[in-house]
Amino acid sequence: MLIEQALMTKLGTDLVAQLSTRIYFVKAPQNVTAPYLTFQKVSAVRGHAHDGPDGSVESRFQFNVFAATYKECKDTMEALRASLDGFTGVMGGAGGVTVGRCFYDMETDLWEEEVAPGGLYGIAADYLILYLE
Repeated sequence: MLIEQALMTKLGTDLVAQLSTRIYFVKAPQNVTAPYLTFQKVSAVRGHAHDGPDGSVESRFQFNVFAATYKECKDTMEALRASLDGFTGVMGGAGGVTVGRCFYDMETDLWEEEVAPGGLYGIAADYLILYLE
């Protein structure tokens, strides 16, 4: 299972109260109902031992929440943090991805019309996730 699939499975369960099924890879479809979340991998650094690759990857993921109110964005970001920050173990259910650590790194408001479409409020947060491929 890919880490992106594991994240989609975990967030689809943990954030159902906030987002229903409105969680998307990289970009949301046109005319999606708010609130919704998109996420993408920003970087991936593969681990190495003296004799070559060790199968570990530390990736930076950016999660973007868009909603009609700033409070709704903040509440959804708090639910995201409760789901991911400090997570260790198998993510994504049986056959999922083994995660060594998942750390919240930073958060920023999205305010430009190109980034937060349709007058929506937006917040982005980065997480560093160490996992095995």
